Amino acid sequence: MNLKKKISALVSFTIFCVIFAFFLCQCKKNNSPPISEHTYSINSNTVFIQIISPNLSNRTEKKVAIVVFAEEGEDIEEIKSVLGDFISNEYKLVFLLADWLSIFYKYKDSSATNNNINSICNLLNNTLSQDKKFILLTGKLGCFSLCKEIQSDCIEGLILLSPYCDLNSLDIINNNVLNTPTFISVGENDKNAYNFSLQLYQKNRSFCEMRTYPTDDAGFVLLKSFAHAKEQIKLWIETIMTRNN
Repeated sequence: MNLKKKISALVSFTIFCVIFAFFLCQCKKNNSPPISEHTYSINSNTVFIQIISPNLSNRTEKKVAIVVFAEEGEDIEEIKSVLGDFISNEYKLVFLLADWLSIFYKYKDSSATNNNINSICNLLNNTLSQDKKFILLTGKLGCFSLCKEIQSDCIEGLILLSPYCDLNSLDIINNNVLNTPTFISVGENDKNAYNFSLQLYQKNRSFCEMRTYPTDDAGFVLLKSFAHAKEQIKLWIETIMTRNN
């Protein structure tokens, strides 16, 4: 009898463990943010789109999307680990993965520029029709901050992390109207990005805020090194949203 009781107890315990593990997995799934993936074409250039929505449960979605332009080869998972707390604060994260520099250089001076502008706006509006959109650019993608592709009414604002541009940026800045609300985070010892950011700020003082940090860390590494930098970005977004409402 003792052996039967032991076997019965072992079976019951095993069943309990299986059921517990199942519900634990379901709980983790339910707590994971919903992810959707798509592709889009901008004049024969493929853009891979990944949208991560906040898991709201009883909370109200802010209807604000942070649109991250990422170059092919960038570690999206690493970027997610840095920006993950934006999702916790009810923001939607949208990753646009493409050969953006090729897109930029190909259309910078071409007759197809207006189509390119419309393509980017259409991408954003079709994908995020109900959301207020803030574009986030890092490093060399800072070139996009000077272009009509970004300087349009498609977005609420522009977030730049350690931006710089290999072109003669001063001439480009002087020849463009920059009127999109812009927030810049840059390391003081990152000379290329700092000088470029300073030019942007001086051109766009009415619409631009610039925060500097005593480091040569750049891009998402900067956000990882200075946690309060993300809080400053969130505060700026809330300020823009309040102002626009």
